[in-house]
Amino acid sequence: MRQVEEGFSEASSRSMLATIVSRATQLAGMDGGSIWEYDETREQFYLHATDRLPDELVEVLRATPIRKGEGALGRLALTGEPVEIRDIVDERSYQSRVREILIRCGYRSVLAVPLLPQRAQRPADEGDQTRGHPAHGQRSTELRCHHEDNPGHAEREPEPLRLA
Repeated sequence: MRQVEEGFSEASSRSMLATIVSRATQLAGMDGGSIWEYDETREQFYLHATDRLPDELVEVLRATPIRKGEGALGRLALTGEPVEIRDIVDERSYQSRVREILIRCGYRSVLAVPLLPQRAQRPADEGDQTRGHPAHGQRSTELRCHHEDNPGHAEREPEPLRLA
């Protein structure tokens, strides 16, 4: 019975993450999104869920954990703050092993946002800056926008992302 419960729990978790990334992508007006989990021991992010990303890209992302400090997610691991890269074509602003496939798939900007459990959220002026930090086993979402197909996205300022 325990194996059935674990299987159900895992399937339920996958379904919940798929719903979260789908809603976040929609709310942010992005063309695709993904949810990653940070492994504190290995200092890498691993892909858990995606929304509207090409299969070719998903395969590469699953096979390429994102290292701490690499790309938008890696910067998020260092700072614990959302990271926006407006032009990933500019090598000075975005260095990642997945950069070329992102560009080949038509993506031009990336937004990485930490997803913290409610118990980890607290007023910004509290002292302990590491609790609730994505580099402590938390999940993060990375959203991608393709400016060529959605020129309006390039012009407007990003709105705050609220997951409800």
